[in-house]
Amino acid sequence: MVKIYEIICPISNNPVYIGMTKNTVLNRLNQHLKNPQGTKEKIKWTNNINNLGLIPKINELETLNYFDLDIEKNWIEKYKKLGFNLFNANGNTKKEQKISITIQLSTEALKILERAAKRQKQPKQVIIDELIKNQNNEQTNQPID
Repeated sequence: MVKIYEIICPISNNPVYIGMTKNTVLNRLNQHLKNPQGTKEKIKWTNNINNLGLIPKINELETLNYFDLDIEKNWIEKYKKLGFNLFNANGNTKKEQKISITIQLSTEALKILERAAKRQKQPKQVIIDELIKNQNNEQTNQPID
């Protein structure tokens, strides 16, 4: 079985990536965290999350009997139409790459951010600004997964 999944930023609580795997989604998340690949922004975001000791959420969106890139692309397009700025490189136009989203932090995310800021000995706004900058930077057209 093949699963389409979303990765959720532990700070913004917004989806940042849509992927497809034959592994379990938890195994795939571990692969993303241990061996960051893809766009420069996705790698930088992953490294920042790792350095902060945070773990993104991963949710299975759909189960398929086979790999279907069109279905994965449909999910990516659906999320982009909802206004999410994904790290996925496939199918992005320059206009889509420059979409800026507003991150609204939940109470839980703020607590996580405060703990991370203390560990990094930086103001939490510096960490927020860096994560937003990484998420909103232009994406390259490197293939992912």
